Amino acid sequence: MNLSMIGNYLKAKWSKGITGKRIDVTTKDIRLLSCFGDGENIKVCPGLRPSSLKMGKFICGECGCGDKPSVFLNGENDEYTKLDHPYLACPRHMPGFSDYSPSNSTGGPDERKVQIEVLIDGVDPYIIKPTQESISVDKKCPECEQRRKEIEDEAAKNKTLGMDDAGAIEAAKKAVKEKYKHHKTGCSSCAKNKQLKEEARKEALAIGYSGNDLETEITRLFKHKLNQSK
Repeated sequence: MNLSMIGNYLKAKWSKGITGKRIDVTTKDIRLLSCFGDGENIKVCPGLRPSSLKMGKFICGECGCGDKPSVFLNGENDEYTKLDHPYLACPRHMPGFSDYSPSNSTGGPDERKVQIEVLIDGVDPYIIKPTQESISVDKKCPECEQRRKEIEDEAAKNKTLGMDDAGAIEAAKKAVKEKYKHHKTGCSSCAKNKQLKEEARKEALAIGYSGNDLETEITRLFKHKLNQSK
């Protein structure tokens, strides 16, 4: 494990905190897609490896974290997996990870990455790439936390009916979405944060920032706007 890998490992552990904080459900779904594919058109990641410790568990064979329960990529029910960490880096910089690099910014075309980007087109960029700064800035919204909990409970119920993990989660999301479809105002605090982030992104792009400097400037502008709006 080199210095960069050690740094990413520590960031992931710190982002979990002592209370076991988890990444957004949608972001985790994107990470699962990046690692395991969709079983049809998108193949599994070439770096995916079966664990030699426990049958049915998988690890990343390229990140340098080794083979141990704390780095298993898949788990059962409420089991905390590596993909649950709020901050998490990927050796291939795939969607859903904190160091994600779009396919058009890499040295050559990555067919899997392009396929995934097509599927997630339109998703909030802060969900596709949860940076350490955006995670630390955002505070839990009671309304969103309630919906997330309802999705988890509904998914657990679906699993008892024989659904696989992906099917159970997808059905749970649809059920909760249907329940709240008449709540047109949605979550006011999250809507406000999303608007401020978008304003910050446009300003940073207009100034000419790009790459890592762009993300840093977006975070700085967002924090400034957030403080001014209080």
